[in-house]
Amino acid sequence: MKNKLLVLVITLANLQLSISQDCPTGNVVLSNQTQVNQFGEDYPNCTSLPANLLIAGVDIVDLSPLGGLQSIGGSLEIYNCNRLKSLDPLSISEINDSLTIEVNDSLVSISVLSEAKGLKYIHIDTNNALENITGFNLLDSLTDFIVFRNRSLINIEGFENLTILSNTLEIKNNISLLSIPSFNNLEKLHRFNCFGNGSLNTMIGFEKLTDLFDAWINLDSLSTLIGFNEVINCGSVRVAAPNPGFININIFNKVVTAGQIGLAGVDQAGNVDAFNELKHASAVGFNTINSVLNGFSKLESLRQLGLSVFQCNFVNLDFISSINDISGFNARISLRKNPFLKDISGLDGIHPDSINFVKISDNPNLAICHSDLICGILERENISPSTDISNNAVGCNSTEEILEQCADKPDEPEEDPTLCPITSRPGMQVDRVDDDNYNIMYHYDIKRMYLRDVKYIELLDLIKYHKVEKELLFDFDTFILERYCERAEGISRGESYDAELPTDPILQYRVDRTMSEIDFFSNFVLIIGDKECVKL
Repeated sequence: MKNKLLVLVITLANLQLSISQDCPTGNVVLSNQTQVNQFGEDYPNCTSLPANLLIAGVDIVDLSPLGGLQSIGGSLEIYNCNRLKSLDPLSISEINDSLTIEVNDSLVSISVLSEAKGLKYIHIDTNNALENITGFNLLDSLTDFIVFRNRSLINIEGFENLTILSNTLEIKNNISLLSIPSFNNLEKLHRFNCFGNGSLNTMIGFEKLTDLFDAWINLDSLSTLIGFNEVINCGSVRVAAPNPGFININIFNKVVTAGQIGLAGVDQAGNVDAFNELKHASAVGFNTINSVLNGFSKLESLRQLGLSVFQCNFVNLDFISSINDISGFNARISLRKNPFLKDISGLDGIHPDSINFVKISDNPNLAICHSDLICGILERENISPSTDISNNAVGCNSTEEILEQCADKPDEPEEDPTLCPITSRPGMQVDRVDDDNYNIMYHYDIKRMYLRDVKYIELLDLIKYHKVEKELLFDFDTFILERYCERAEGISRGESYDAELPTDPILQYRVDRTMSEIDFFSNFVLIIGDKECVKL
């Protein structure tokens, strides 16, 4: 019995020795060719390395002793092997963490690793002889993909099945790069940096991408940038085209809310179609734009740093006249070195009290600065001491010069609001109603309503409704007209607003009576001056 136990113990020990000799259990660092060769001699049967493998040595030229490796449980890093030209002896099909190939001056190809699965992170940096990155089609997600400073790199291809990049896609300073993948299956990306790729001419793709936190795209020699048009959730975006020439840009046309937006260096021959649905951003900056912009026409608010226009060939700012709110701790307007700028009235929809700082300088053709916005800012008592208005045309050279013109500015006549035609129901008796606040007339024969001496804002905030035959129907001042009509039309579609309606029995009765006249009030429309009738 003792002999049998002894044989069993010896057998288990030999088995354990055999297992331990297949592969080392910890991290492996091979710092020179001798160590690479020794690994092949010590572990000839090693196929699955459970931990990390670092190959780093200036005299390493041959990786054939590692040719039996099939999988790595951790990371693979090939670093500072400046005499290594090829990875061909490797046949690794699985890497369960990261792949880093960095500072290998003679390395021409890494294609033998392109079928590796399990990767979470790829970093390819400063491999001056590397010409192509291809494959990696087995990957559907990564945390990071970084391609940086590979001066001979021409193409990046593959990655067709990649749907998620949870952190960063960075392709920069690859001066010979001609093409990158379209990444047309990528849906989510946290950060995208693409700049310093001086030969990259065209970028088209990212057409399934819906989420992008941050992007910095420098077009360098790029003539075409088309894509990102399914992005809805967007953070900050900076797009620059520093070199002159025709630029075709069609990007980010579904984004409604974004962080900081910067657009720079678009030549006069360019075609820019961008941010057509953008309504809210933290800040917007235009720098050295020599082209007509198609976009930004729906922009309403800037909620952090405000607006900057620098060295642009804009004659006016009407293309962003929809902005009505700039707010935030450091809300500002900066208009500098715009050689053709003559008219800044396009910003007059912004309330002056929200602006903390204004800089208008070195605009040689800007002579009229006493717009409603600038006058309102400069007439405030709490104007920022850092406000700077200087070196513009005569009339816009100093705060004092502008304030003098603001004081002489004639008051603009108030427009008389006029109601467009409304359709009365059959049998509706329309008559004149005199109210303490407004003079409201109903004319049955021409079916038209007129208001006299009513300001538009008062109309929206305070107007009272009257039923026909002089009977007061609705008198609830806290309901503004737009909300009331929206509610009335909603009820006509069967929607319930019980929680928002008044609870007072008498007032509730009046509201109920009003709702019975839906087909009257749902046709209530307003016109101001010569603008088109708008149904409220």
